[in-house]
Amino acid sequence: MRMATASAVSAGDPRIEAIHAAREAAEIVLAELLHRSETVITADEMAELQPEIELARGTVDDCRQKEIDLTAAGSTVPPLDPASVAKLQSLAAGIDAATMRNAVVTAGLSGLAAILNSAVRIKAMS
Repeated sequence: MRMATASAVSAGDPRIEAIHAAREAAEIVLAELLHRSETVITADEMAELQPEIELARGTVDDCRQKEIDLTAAGSTVPPLDPASVAKLQSLAAGIDAATMRNAVVTAGLSGLAAILNSAVRIKAMS
């Protein structure tokens, strides 16, 4: 299915550009923090850096997700043509009918199994 992109996204949505710039800045901060963590000597120094590293990682991930969300929000999906809708409805009806047949067969087999189990227990008692 082809997706048409909204004009705000294709023209360069300033919200996406701002989130992208924030992500790039957070990636720079993360890289610097990781570089610093390679030179720490004590566990206390590492303990001080660790929350900042996790915050920077979280910020990068959040920015990536926001870019995805904003891009998706600016996308539109064209409506299906009537022939495709009719075919999908026909397929759905077929699935519904098959599901009902399966439910009836399953119930019948469960009932038959219960009867046979009862017969086996009765025969074992005698």
